[in-house]
Amino acid sequence: MKATKFFVRRPVLFWSLMGAILIAGLLSFIRMPKLEDPAVAVMQAMVMVPYPGASAHEVELQVAQMMENELRALPNVKKVKSECRNGSAMLTVEFQMTVLDRDLEQLFNLLRRKVNDAASRLPEGCYDPVVIDDMMDVYGIFYGLTADDVEEIRNLEIRTMDGRQLRIGNVARVERGYAAPKRNGFFVDGRPALGYA
Repeated sequence: MKATKFFVRRPVLFWSLMGAILIAGLLSFIRMPKLEDPAVAVMQAMVMVPYPGASAHEVELQVAQMMENELRALPNVKKVKSECRNGSAMLTVEFQMTVLDRDLEQLFNLLRRKVNDAASRLPEGCYDPVVIDDMMDVYGIFYGLTADDVEEIRNLEIRTMDGRQLRIGNVARVERGYAAPKRNGFFVDGRPALGYA
């Protein structure tokens, strides 16, 4: 009630204060960064461990349990979840939300070192683990090219998209992947056996 009386008796002060608040708000709005896809730190990473030929049970006993124990020893880990399939293990490491964005990269480096140290204790036949920690990237455009031959796709890609994507503004990274189609064939002396049943 006293504040109301104070400003009623001094209208010039009241309108000056209101104008200053309005101008400060307008300037703050204009200077505020506006992104369509703002950078939001994802507090998790994935570790994929290929173990070809092993059953899901073998992967769990020989790979996942050991890797889970190693990953749980990292600082600021909230949860470690593993998914075992025939031939591979996928481990998801979730960090606590109290980790600051500037410290996250350091945690990811520590995770990579821990995984590399544990790789020497994996069973024989197990491939090197792959750490996926760049889940914050947003795919804007996805192109799919198909051809009868992988070499044909590579040549087509080189002619049409030879590094031009990185010259486009706001393109941070371009990834390429190739998958050859599966073909079953029966060959005798290097020639296809077409007439044989």
